[in-house]
Formats: sequence, structure tokens, C-alpha cells
Amino acid sequence: MDSVMGIVEFKVRGELTERAWKHGAQVMNEDPNHVPMHMIEENMRTRRYTKSNCKASEN
Repeated sequence: MDSVMGIVEFKVRGELTERAWKHGAQVMNEDPNHVPMHMIEENMRTRRYTKSNCKASEN
């Protein structure tokens, strides 16, 4: 993730996806940003960390 706003956007996308699933809708999230090859691993770690923290904060 390049910025705090990117993390916030990821969290909001997750929340909207959960809402859509509760109503039986299919969801496809696309990221408009290109991730350079050397940053893919870091990007995936950040997304997993953000996703787990968003889930933990809901409980």
C-alpha cells in the first residue's frame, strides 16, 4: 500500500463487500493501481494485515 488512504480504501471496500454478500450479491473488487513486481510481496502482507485487523476490530 502506498499510503494511509490506500489502506482506508481497502477497509471500506471490504466493508462494502460484506454488506453486498449479506444481500446475496456477487462482488468483484478491482484495484486500479499497478503494483511493481518488487512490491508484490509487501503489498500482499499489508493487505493480509489490514484485513485481519479490520476483522478483529469488528469483534
